[in-house]
Amino acid sequence: MIVNGKEYEFKGGDIIVIEPGEEHHVMADKENPITLVWLDVRKKEKK
Repeated sequence: MIVNGKEYEFKGGDIIVIEPGEEHHVMADKENPITLVWLDVRKKEKK
C-alpha cells in the first residue's frame, strides 16, 4: 500500500487508518491476494 508517496507492507489482521484526503493506492497479486473492508466514519453534524 502506498499512502502519500510512502510504501507500507501489511499482513492479515492488520488495520490501516487513512485520514480523509490522504492519497493512497493498494496493490495485490495472485500470490498475495487481499480482501479490503472499508469503513467510513463521520462525525454527526449538530442540528
